[in-house]
Amino acid sequence: MQFGPVLDNLPFLIAGLEGTLTLAAGAMLVGIGAGLVVGLGRLSRLAPVRLAAGLYVDFVRSVPLLVLLVFYVYALPILIQNLTDQRIVIDPLFAGITGLGLYEAAYFAEVFRAGVLAVPGGQREAALSTGMTSSQAMRRVVLPQALRKMIPPSASLFVSVTKDTSVAFAIAVPELMAKAGFLVNYTFRPIEVLIVVSAIYLALLYPMTLVAQYLERRVMRYA
Repeated sequence: MQFGPVLDNLPFLIAGLEGTLTLAAGAMLVGIGAGLVVGLGRLSRLAPVRLAAGLYVDFVRSVPLLVLLVFYVYALPILIQNLTDQRIVIDPLFAGITGLGLYEAAYFAEVFRAGVLAVPGGQREAALSTGMTSSQAMRRVVLPQALRKMIPPSASLFVSVTKDTSVAFAIAVPELMAKAGFLVNYTFRPIEVLIVVSAIYLALLYPMTLVAQYLERRVMRYA
């Protein structure tokens, strides 16, 4: 194996990390926001809301991310054009952030739901007895206590989100795997390129994994 041609173009690969981290950070924000809404929907007393939230989670968790992203970027604009005669173009980076974020929202929803259910029911009842409304009790009493239990799985999900950004090369987002594809075609060294890319992902994600494990141990110790 000859790593020289790949290492000579290492700055080109490293530049792809900007797209990877942008995707991961944006998807995390979308995933947390949408996941909180869906998670609370799963806990709603209204059966239609619970059903809709449950169907969303089940659908997203049953369909591969790649299929959803490709449909979002390529098939959805065609479908809209056929229905409305309006041609739209979805920016790949925007599609990557929102598509990946809404995909991960299904997993964040379960994290939030589990965190809320882990808070003893008496805490909410005590808040209601002081005159708080249901939403105030959730916001001021339940969620702050649930947050500590949500942090470790959320950190683990951030690792998963960062890994899942590699799928975005299929919709032409200039992230690390897309750069790797260009470099393979330029150097004709696919094995060497993939080994170097794997090393970059390892250097990026292994510290995140250690942090997630540390947070999990801390929560378990003080649970």
